[in-house]
Order: sequence, then structure tokens, then C-alpha cells
Amino acid sequence: MQIYTPDEIAAMLKISKHTVYELIKRGDLSAFKVGNKMRIEESEFERYKVSMSANPVRAKESKDLHTLQLAGSHDFLVEQLVKYIASEGTGLSITPSYIGSLEG
Repeated sequence: MQIYTPDEIAAMLKISKHTVYELIKRGDLSAFKVGNKMRIEESEFERYKVSMSANPVRAKESKDLHTLQLAGSHDFLVEQLVKYIASEGTGLSITPSYIGSLEG
């Protein structure tokens, strides 16, 4: 599993790192903190690219009947729950935004 910094994501998308931080803040791109540094998993980056493509993959959309958005501090158990729900094909999609406990 590859982990990217906001600077690396910005370079790959040819956008400013400030735009990447804005995507994270809005919840469009999920990230987690290591200390006070943001990190983005490769699978999340791929999900974001597919969601922003001109022709998103319809097969996955038909499975996701409901989307739950979670905002708050990064928590290992929430991260594991998101991965578990995604692997089960339950028709539920969880989109976490790790923005800190006060902002959440």
C-alpha cells in the first residue's frame, strides 16, 4: 500500500498543494494525520480520480445505495470500519473526513 503526501498528490494532479488541502477540508479527498502531517492512501487517491473522471464507473455507483459522511478526529477503528464496509458490498459507502475533533 502506497501512502502519499499532499505535495505528491499536487504534483501528480498538477495542482497547488493548497488545492489538495482544500479537497481534504471539503471531504472530497480523505486523508489521515501522522503527527501534524497529512497523508493520503493510494486507494483513496484512485477513488478520487475515478469520482472526478468524465465517465465515472457506473457499476460501483449502483452498489452504493447510501453514503455516510463522517467528520472528526482520525481514529484507527473508523479507518478499519471504512475498509470493512467497502469490502462487504453492503450498499453502504462511508466517506471519512479527518478534520480534528473540534472542527468535526
